[in-house]
Amino acid sequence: MKLVDFKPFNKLKIIENFLILLGSQIYMSIIKIIYTSDIHGHILASDYTSNQRASLGLSRLSSYLQTIKEPFIYIDNGDILQGSPLVDVSRQKAYKNPCATALNILGARYVTLGNHDFNYGLEYLKNYLDSLDATLLCANVYQAGQPLGETFAVSTINGIRVGFIGLVTAYVPQWEQPNHIQGLTFLSAAETAREIIRVHRHEVDVLVIVYHGGFETHPVTLEPIGRETIENEAMAIAAIEGVDAVLTGHQHMPTLIQQHPLLIQPAFNGRQFGVVEIHQNDNRKFHLKGELFDNTFPVDEAFERKFNELEVATQQWLDKPIGEVRLDMTVSDPLALRSANHPLTAFCHSLQRRVSDADISVVSFPNQIPGFHQTVTVRDLAATFIYDNTLCEIKIRGEQLLLAMEQTASYFKVQDNQLNINEAFLYPKVEHYNYDLYDGLDYTIDVSKPQGQRITACVIQGHPLNPEAYYTVVLNNYRANGGGDYLMFQSAELIKNIDTTLFQLAIDAISSKASFTNHLPLTLLW
Repeated sequence: MKLVDFKPFNKLKIIENFLILLGSQIYMSIIKIIYTSDIHGHILASDYTSNQRASLGLSRLSSYLQTIKEPFIYIDNGDILQGSPLVDVSRQKAYKNPCATALNILGARYVTLGNHDFNYGLEYLKNYLDSLDATLLCANVYQAGQPLGETFAVSTINGIRVGFIGLVTAYVPQWEQPNHIQGLTFLSAAETAREIIRVHRHEVDVLVIVYHGGFETHPVTLEPIGRETIENEAMAIAAIEGVDAVLTGHQHMPTLIQQHPLLIQPAFNGRQFGVVEIHQNDNRKFHLKGELFDNTFPVDEAFERKFNELEVATQQWLDKPIGEVRLDMTVSDPLALRSANHPLTAFCHSLQRRVSDADISVVSFPNQIPGFHQTVTVRDLAATFIYDNTLCEIKIRGEQLLLAMEQTASYFKVQDNQLNINEAFLYPKVEHYNYDLYDGLDYTIDVSKPQGQRITACVIQGHPLNPEAYYTVVLNNYRANGGGDYLMFQSAELIKNIDTTLFQLAIDAISSKASFTNHLPLTLLW
């Protein structure tokens, strides 16, 4: 937005324009939009890994909201239903949905959906939405020919008409189990927004897009970010005429671009939240100002008491001892876990082989995990196996399998004679979980080779992997569905779904004192 037209030697005019602008800001009406995104079940200020208080969660946001004097609208931008032991326990023990309860207490006006909100199927999602006082804005997901949520909503405050469009990343079908989204159609977020804006923009003074998706190009340099897919469309949305602000999420990448339109994205787990102020001057011109707040506000103890019974049940469950393991499976560094033959990797392969007779096992790990010491509690396992991905067994050609292995080998790079991580797995979103480790074959990754030519040896049952032959593979459903752009797995034949998770398999194995073989299949050269 061009606020002052600078002309040389006209200093008085510049000062006059600045004072007019400053004065108009002082006497403007102000509406605040507060929004959260990617809460991932962190309703309370609890770090369930360390069992300590942390600067996160909706209970701290509650304290902030109570300090606001101006009219405000609170919105949640999705990915709230998955990601913490609290919501896991609430689901397992059939508690009333705590996420809906929390948003109701906070007075949320609108919500959108994130990709992880589909993780437990449509019945669970419907229960959450039915429990909400807020209105669902979800314009680009259709069920039986009808949008899943409202396509356009208007809130009028102090005579200012603010329009809202809610959207979710259209890439959900690439990740989600088909039975969880059966009957749903996901459309391009940008194209959906464009059509709604064409019809409704004249009805409002300010238009805000609430989008659970991120940036496909850098907001300033416009350089492409990551792979070219429809996962992230924020910049395409921002380019649509009539958009005043795009409230984003999904990438967990704190971003604030103070321009027109305003672009903003907070960190995850309620560690940050976004605030957008709408200012109006005497000429009924509008200016939007954004800010990211670190969530260091006091805990609202009255808010947390609403969830006391569930929190106690969660902490008791987490502290339950499971048993012991012979090896130290702690993890100190993401690179070390993925570049060496770690005991935790062998343990996970052994778990997958307990429920499958596949030729090959493929394992991936969340970004940051603690692993566990020899005495194991549920807390240790919950912090290590944070995703509820189930397993499946597929049949795939060797040629496609080698393509997948080459893609995973691009995780590494050599810098200053040191092994390091390719920036594509770190920016704009940290994606260590898109690196896979294999068992059932012996293979070598030579990082000194160009990407696409790094698998220099691959032997299965004493023979080189045959590109023309078929092999069976056990892996998680996220990867089998093509998650992480491993699209070669989508064409594989599904042999069977294995309706269990590594988390549950680990509990069963450790409590029964099962043994495993610490196989060393990976050789890494650079």
